[in-house]
Amino acid sequence: MLTTPKQRAITGSLAVLAALACVLATLALPAPADWLYWLALPLLCLARVQRNPRQAARWTGAEGRARGLLAVILILAAGLICELLLGSLSRSLHLPDHLYSLLGFSALLVGLTLAQWHSWPWFGLLFVGELPAVDRDRGLWRRLLERSRELSEPTDAYFSHGLAVSCAGLMVAAAPLAIHWWPADLPRWLLALLLSALLMIAVEVILRRTEHASRLPRARADLPSFLLDGGADGDIHDAGELAALPIDLPVGPDQDLLEAARRGDAEGVTRALAAGASVKARPGTESADQRTPLIAAATAVDRGALRALIAAGAEVDATCGGMTALHAATRDSYAGRIEAVMTLLANGADPNRTDDAGNTPLHFAALTRDAGIAQSLLDAGADVNALNREEMTPLALACEAGNWPVVEFLIKHGAKTDLAQATPALLFAAAVDGDDPRGVKLLLKARAKVGAAASNGRTALMVAALADNAEIADTLLAAGAAVDDRDSAGHSALLEAARAGANRVLRRLVFHRPDASISAARGRQALHLAAVAGNANAETIELLLALGCAPEQTDDEGATAADLAAAAGRWPLVRKLDPDYPIPSSHALEEGDSEDDNPHIEADLPGPLLIRAAMQGRFPLYQELLQVPGIETSDLAEALVAAAPHQDRRFAEAALDQGYPAYSRDASEWSLWERLCAAQPVPWYALAALLERAERADEAAAVILPGLCRIGREQAADPAAAEIFTRA
Repeated sequence: MLTTPKQRAITGSLAVLAALACVLATLALPAPADWLYWLALPLLCLARVQRNPRQAARWTGAEGRARGLLAVILILAAGLICELLLGSLSRSLHLPDHLYSLLGFSALLVGLTLAQWHSWPWFGLLFVGELPAVDRDRGLWRRLLERSRELSEPTDAYFSHGLAVSCAGLMVAAAPLAIHWWPADLPRWLLALLLSALLMIAVEVILRRTEHASRLPRARADLPSFLLDGGADGDIHDAGELAALPIDLPVGPDQDLLEAARRGDAEGVTRALAAGASVKARPGTESADQRTPLIAAATAVDRGALRALIAAGAEVDATCGGMTALHAATRDSYAGRIEAVMTLLANGADPNRTDDAGNTPLHFAALTRDAGIAQSLLDAGADVNALNREEMTPLALACEAGNWPVVEFLIKHGAKTDLAQATPALLFAAAVDGDDPRGVKLLLKARAKVGAAASNGRTALMVAALADNAEIADTLLAAGAAVDDRDSAGHSALLEAARAGANRVLRRLVFHRPDASISAARGRQALHLAAVAGNANAETIELLLALGCAPEQTDDEGATAADLAAAAGRWPLVRKLDPDYPIPSSHALEEGDSEDDNPHIEADLPGPLLIRAAMQGRFPLYQELLQVPGIETSDLAEALVAAAPHQDRRFAEAALDQGYPAYSRDASEWSLWERLCAAQPVPWYALAALLERAERADEAAAVILPGLCRIGREQAADPAAAEIFTRA
């Protein structure tokens, strides 16, 4: 076998064709033809080594014939052993009572894998291994055993290399057993394709792992393994030889310069430079600190070393690890290094230079609390809308970090909230921890598009829903965010809130009537997603039911939400979804529950939210809540009292406009007027608004005077009270 490129290409092609013929013959011929499939492995290995001239040269002459014969013997022996041990057990798995056969089959697989603890390098070494030199007393087999012993001697060699090789070889040896299990209704060409793919994977695993193990340093009995792993030379015998070894460490002035720059020692830098140190000195490869003198000085406390290096001719835009000194100065700490930044910029540093991730210094400045660094960079010509490789602008990074002062600064200096190529900054502001809506408000004030979407169709409202950022969701909805927009996966804000168990957001969505029939992948609606969501609870289900989600709806597999919750063992959710669903007796009644414990979200939810909206002075939300059925007179009175600090009569007038009676008594024999008169403090603004409507109310006279009497003499001196009494 010749080793010229043309001959190696021909040999490899013929070997591949022969291996393919073996696979096809295995499927076409009766069962004893399994050995043909085993022969395909050495043929493909032979084709693989033809790519390397040095490895192919080992397969010439008598040495090559011996290697080929031994490889065939090894794979045939392995295949026959698997057939003898696993064949009968494999066929018995068809029987109805096959538990013991399955256990025995599994135990034998594990045993055969572990049996290769010391023999795993044999097969691979024949193709890619360099065996000990040929001599008269040692044949190929003995040389193979000697080299194999060296590879398998380390205690961890089997787990780092041998286990993968053993599993790959065992899969090839046992693969013909799968022929008997192949379904008759599936085409045989598909089985041939799978068997061929298995062979190619096994070839790569066996040869690559063996080749990698062969390149590892050989262990010495007289040296600790961690020294050898670190590159120690096991052939050193005395100190004289050790002293002659080259050491990859900067010594003399260069080392002094590096240490002085790290300390920020300007005098030390000056002395080292005077002694002949190079401003381009680099640390040794084994040093943990790989910074250049300039980058180290840029992050030091004292700026004298930085100025000394620049004065000595250090290149301010030189890179180390993909970043410049300006990158290091802007990202060094939360406060930043504004003096170093200004020094570098004054000496010509490029403010638009990018690191390996595409970040400019302004990207890092967006993360610092000091907007002065960003100001310095912009004054030097930094691009405020630069994109990194993650398609993020400095504004987006500042939003992601919740750095609102810098967000406001960047917006004022021309940062665009929406770029065609970038992910909208609004999405990052909506996902911020702590549900802080300040960033979203800043962006919306800067005319950010509330419906702007990322490349996958996700909007800020979806992001806020997934993070359960209710205040942010409120802000987006008030700005006109479309509640039923969907991303590329088919998820809407409702589905995102459902799969996150975001109850706070769901309470907000109740009043915006999202489409409860939207389905995502596999036909699953909001209730399906909540049933399998880790953070969802019974309240999540109640909220979704209040939104109109249908518990009887099935997904593409015919499962209801109750079916999915039951499969996950989430019985409290099952009880909410389907009270008639069969539940194990151990879960039929949880501790603290009662048979009558059936909260209704429609009746209980609007009242507290109405009070909260009035307390916060959020009149638009207050108006929407008044339209929800179930607002009690007591809740309305408490809301008007809570809105008293705002002195906005619209809160009382809106209630009357919605038809809430001011003077009719409810089941508790109290009217709204009487409740307000009895409140502490008295909401005079609301009483004044009600009195204006009293002239048109026939029942007003019967309750106005008793209500005024409830106010009491203590408050009669109040000017607002005097006005009320006068008008009454």
